[in-house]
Amino acid sequence: NGVTSGNMLSLVTTDAGFRMDVPDGLDVLSAAQTVVVLPTLDPARVPVAVLDAVRAARSRGRRVISLCTGAFVLAAAGLLDGHTATTHWTECADLARRYPRVCVDPGVLYVDDGDLLTSAGSAARSRACCSAAAARSGAMASARARAWTSAARRPLWASRLSTSASLTGWPAASLTA
Repeated sequence: NGVTSGNMLSLVTTDAGFRMDVPDGLDVLSAAQTVVVLPTLDPARVPVAVLDAVRAARSRGRRVISLCTGAFVLAAAGLLDGHTATTHWTECADLARRYPRVCVDPGVLYVDDGDLLTSAGSAARSRACCSAAAARSGAMASARARAWTSAARRPLWASRLSTSASLTGWPAASLTA
């Protein structure tokens, strides 16, 4: 909910209500090799300055990664137009409806399109970040990342759930001892 400018310390409140000190402003993105856009509950409240900074980073050839609903920020900035992307599975239909120029794939955990990467929910964020790190670090890092993270496709049961589906009965009915 806050954006810093220059090198002034700013107190930022996250969508979850956590407050954190942010010592640097958006100007530090000009030196970043990778920009990571965190999830947001209300993409409409993302300041134009943030959209401009992410656009500028992308125009300089920087890798841009969105985690979960951070894809809405990239879409609002126009960075996903003509690209395939994903977000949290409960939000995929909304992303596709709001941004028809984005090809939303609800069946994957992440989409890595070179220097533009979008991911789905919690476990997918880890997998996507490992993939991005492995791409920069070579085969050994890639093998390690694959060994301790989830698959790149969503489990079949997740792709069949709707946003109104209850998960409370699923484990008992679907898991065997």
